[in-house]
Amino acid sequence: MLKESTSKAYLFIWFLFLSNYHTQAQQLVKEIEFSGLKKTKESHLLRFISHKVGEPLDYDLLKKDEQQLRNVISVVDAKSEIDTLAAGVKITFQIEEAITFFPIINFGGLEDNIWFQLGATEHNLLGRGIQVTAYYQNNDRRHNGELFLRVPYVKGSRWGGTFGLRRWASIEPLFFDKKTVYYSYDNNAISGSFIRELRLNHTIELGASYFEETYEKDARHDGEVTPGPESARLPKLLYKLSHNLDRRNYHSYILSGWYLEQHLQFVQTLNDQDIPLFWIGWTDFHVYLRTGRKNRTNIVTRMRFGLSENSDSPFAPFVLDSHVNIRGSGNRIDRGTGSFVWNVELRNTIFDQGNFAAQGVLFSDFGSWRKPGGSFNELVTGETTEHFLGAGIRLIYKKMHNAIFRADYGFNRDELQNNGWVLGIGQYF
Repeated sequence: MLKESTSKAYLFIWFLFLSNYHTQAQQLVKEIEFSGLKKTKESHLLRFISHKVGEPLDYDLLKKDEQQLRNVISVVDAKSEIDTLAAGVKITFQIEEAITFFPIINFGGLEDNIWFQLGATEHNLLGRGIQVTAYYQNNDRRHNGELFLRVPYVKGSRWGGTFGLRRWASIEPLFFDKKTVYYSYDNNAISGSFIRELRLNHTIELGASYFEETYEKDARHDGEVTPGPESARLPKLLYKLSHNLDRRNYHSYILSGWYLEQHLQFVQTLNDQDIPLFWIGWTDFHVYLRTGRKNRTNIVTRMRFGLSENSDSPFAPFVLDSHVNIRGSGNRIDRGTGSFVWNVELRNTIFDQGNFAAQGVLFSDFGSWRKPGGSFNELVTGETTEHFLGAGIRLIYKKMHNAIFRADYGFNRDELQNNGWVLGIGQYF
């Protein structure tokens, strides 16, 4: 009798063991596939998910994988399905692909500086996240253009690279002691860099470029005695180190999370050994909060801090400009060797139907500058500050990342007569 009871107990324990083993085996990932793909390669999307074949299924991690796929520029939406197989489970990610090839039709401007840009860009060449951009831009009635290639992952590795050709021509105001002098400015450059992915959406980039700057006094100064050289030609080498840490999550056109971008550059002038090596560095920190009814409101802030070699020169690198940092301020109205900018936006969804949406925007743009050769205290004492407030609208096509037309009107909080419209494509920051 005892022997029979012992045998039954043994069989019961063995049955529990086999059942537990079978249950665990059912939860092992045996297959991962994607449905709905027309252009994007499965091998490219696999690098953005944490689940691997042969590892246990984790439902919390599965939700994270869905979000990481939505963050990919070639994906509008991603959902997952679980199918039970004889030896485990199969994960199927249902992908809605985004449009990644589209024309560049960009324009904007302020008084005396209407500009436009025409071209095309592809963000998912060969289905592998390769970016190619080519455009022509007319700025200050001068001809500009760029050809740019970015390969984030070479042969599926964590190494990537970029190559670019660029021409920038504009009318640049240079600020001397008692007078602003306008120069026709040309910058022709060739550049390249290596990219290393440390972890997902965490990269460093090391690169260099050769460029040649030329300055020629603008025709408006003909017959006028003005400070500064009549012309200058400056061939230069630039070395750069960049660091990017992206923790943003995309919920269609509304974002959450944060983003850190850091840059350090050194510039060497080749035809004048008396000009010392010039350095410049800056950091951008973005924070995105979702709030409001159905999380349809974004509160977004950008803080930018930059410093450079503090030489007393009219060629200071940081500019006060409506297109870059302070909406409504004007076109490159001041320069500095240090800069602190704090932009805040409240983006509220006022329409969302089908593939289109619209946002109303309230914003505050604050900036402080250090004059060339000035004191660091100028950044905090308020002697050189600008604060503009304003409102705008965003018209959004949801089938592309950042396919947004924006129009903003900004005015100086202390001098209401200083104001202006700023138009463009994509969010301001």
